[in-house]
This record gives sequence, structure tokens and C-alpha cells, in this order.
Amino acid sequence: MMEKVVNSAVVVVPPKELWEPIQAIRLAHDKAYSRWMPHINLLYPFVPEIQFSSVVDTATKALAKIAPFQVTLGKFEYFEHGKMSCTTFLAPVTEPANALEKLQKALETAFPFCDDLSTRGDNGFHGHLTVGQWAGKRATEDSIKSLSEGWNPIIFTVDSVHFISRKGLQPFDIKDTIPLGTDIDSYDVGEGGDEVAEEGGDVAGDASQAPAIECTNGPLDPLYRCL
Repeated sequence: MMEKVVNSAVVVVPPKELWEPIQAIRLAHDKAYSRWMPHINLLYPFVPEIQFSSVVDTATKALAKIAPFQVTLGKFEYFEHGKMSCTTFLAPVTEPANALEKLQKALETAFPFCDDLSTRGDNGFHGHLTVGQWAGKRATEDSIKSLSEGWNPIIFTVDSVHFISRKGLQPFDIKDTIPLGTDIDSYDVGEGGDEVAEEGGDVAGDASQAPAIECTNGPLDPLYRCL
């Protein structure tokens, strides 16, 4: 039996060589800077690190038919939690369209007990890379205007996802990396972004092969208020 915990997650992480402009903003504005690397959450909470080895194969099979895709981080948006609380994030745009949503759905189908990111809000999964928190809508919109003026879009290819975890107050660390498209004969994420795959099959994997689960849904990480 398994439980899900708030010190584990499945994420997309931009290549480290692209972190600098993101981290410069997060250092000044993100309460979770010291705990989380730049990331896009796909499943959170997730199973404890001690159980990672038993679910790696499940994740690998779920993503075997998902082709790598391109992400552009070029626009700042925000979530409003209340009159004096907003979270600003970089909104990922994918080529092909909706590739991030398909990736998340494939993982959630394989791990149906980890559906927090698609069920907590009214609009389902909303992929984002958090850069900070601001007090109120006006301050947030002013900051977005300022950030956008000097922002150069960050573009990278998502060809894997990561199992991450932390212990106590330590920062999250990558523990396992799950490749995309291991059972695709050919794919194209070049110009135009059109995915070309032979033997396409079911991209979501088979949820019936997931391990038996007993869910424990604890409180979300207090330093990461917006999933």
C-alpha cells in the first residue's frame, strides 16, 4: 500500500543552464526559492521517496508513447488568491499545443490517486512555473509589466520528467528521471513542432497496472501555496 506526501512530486525542470533569469526573479520574490528548483508540477503530492523504485516502471510505461515537445516561457501571468495575495508565474506554451496537458494526463492516469492538480481548482490542471508572490492585484500587475519589459523568452525541449523529494527543511532534489517516448519509433519536435510517431497506441498507459494504493492527502507545502 502507498500514500502520497507533500515532500515528493513529479515535475518538469528546465535545463540548469537556463535557470539564471528565472532564479534572479525568484530570489527576490519567491518564498519557496530555497526549497524548490525552477519547476512545473505535474503530480503533487506524490508517493514517498522510499517507494520511487516501485513506481518508476509504471511512469516509464505511461510516458512511452508521449513524444518530447518544446516549451516556451515567454509570458508572465498570475493567480489571485485574495485581495492581498497573488502568485506570479511563467505560463508555458507548448509546441505542439496542449502537450503539457497530455503529459500530465498520462501521468495522472497511471497514478489516479495523485489527482490534486486537476481537481483542486475549477478549471483542472493549469501548468505553470512560479516566480514569486505579490500583495494584491495592482502590485502584481505592475510587477508583471516591469518583468515583461526585460524578459527574453526561454525555450527548451521536454524529453523527460523527474521524481523529486526532500527531507525535513532540505531543498527538493532530483531522485529519478523518466524519459519520454521510449516506445515511439520516430518523432519530430523540430520546426513546426508536429509530432510524428509510428505505432502511436494509447499514450496514457494502463492504470490497472499501477500498484495498490492507500491515499493520505496531507496539507500542501506551506512554502508553496499555489500548485
